[in-house]
Amino acid sequence: MTATLATLEEFLQQYGWEYEIRDTVISTGFQGASNTFRVFIQPTEAWVLLAIVPFVPPPAAECEGRFYRQLAQVNYELNLAKLSADPDGDVALLSELPALALAYEQFALALDALCFYADEYYLPLLNLARDPAYVWPAMPEATGEATP
Repeated sequence: MTATLATLEEFLQQYGWEYEIRDTVISTGFQGASNTFRVFIQPTEAWVLLAIVPFVPPPAAECEGRFYRQLAQVNYELNLAKLSADPDGDVALLSELPALALAYEQFALALDALCFYADEYYLPLLNLARDPAYVWPAMPEATGEATP
């Protein structure tokens, strides 16, 4: 059975989040440690896409090279999520789940991962996008701390 809007509504109710539905997209969100994040959820035939977009704005011209290199490094380290840049340069934080036989536990784990990574990477990526002198901090993955 493929995940439907009704299924995703049930999952969000179980997760305890409020939401709105417009057409085929669910809009929800959360207050993180340093920002309020909007999460968009869209089921398709094969996938359920969960996205925080835009996650951070496009980098300033003088920051682009360092920013995109670090973005690629962070993307390599993420589990259950990925970062991407759209043609306008906006960065999205995404999780894609197979729609077939999607279980609540998988859905909740994907939301947990988005929340964790949003809190962990928003300010460092925002700073890197805006400040050419910004020094990237040591992140939990480098120190051996647990992540989702």
